[in-house]
Order: sequence, then structure tokens, then C-alpha cells
Amino acid sequence: GDFSYHDTYFGSHCFIGAEVVYKNNEPFWGMNYYGKNISNKKDKEVYPFLREALSQDCGDLLNIRGPKFYKKDSYEYTLDLKGDLRDFSGTEEILYNGEKIYQCLIHGGLIEE
Repeated sequence: GDFSYHDTYFGSHCFIGAEVVYKNNEPFWGMNYYGKNISNKKDKEVYPFLREALSQDCGDLLNIRGPKFYKKDSYEYTLDLKGDLRDFSGTEEILYNGEKIYQCLIHGGLIEE
């Protein structure tokens, strides 16, 4: 309808990106993110789990990035968000056997209220 979405992303091992939602072709909402693999594990071992976590149903949680918690085998994904859709910041992490191997900082909100 009146909304469209654009995601710009650069990098791999370390990455940065921005998402913008447009309403009637005008920027309405946005988010920036910067993440990185902080372990000795290969990216192809870490990032498939991240993509899987981000594709999970978030239930009642504001679906800005992923669910609050997701676990599969030895991997755990967590998202700690503060604020609401208008103004938020947060950190997502992946643990492998209890050790932090990935982190991403996010922040964003409404561009025009």
C-alpha cells in the first residue's frame, strides 16, 4: 500500500547497514546496525544461525530485528531492546556453548513524527 522498505548492507565478517521504511515515498522510520563475528569460528558457521534466528516469529515482541531469545543445539541468540518503535536501541548476541561469538548494536526510530 502506502509503505515500502529498503535495506542497505555492507561487509561480511564485520558489517554495517541501515533499514528505512517509507510512507508515501517519504522516509518514515529507520534503523542502523553494526555487527561482527568476534570469535575464531568461521562466518559460515555463525551467520546461518543468525539468519535462522532473525526469521523466527517474535510473538508480541516488537519485531525490529529478531526474537528476545532463540536456541538451537549449542547456539543461543538474544536481543535486548530498550524503547519502542519511535525510539529504540539494543544489542543482539550469539553464544556458542555459553561463549559470546557475535554481537550487533542497533538503534533507530521514527524519522518524522
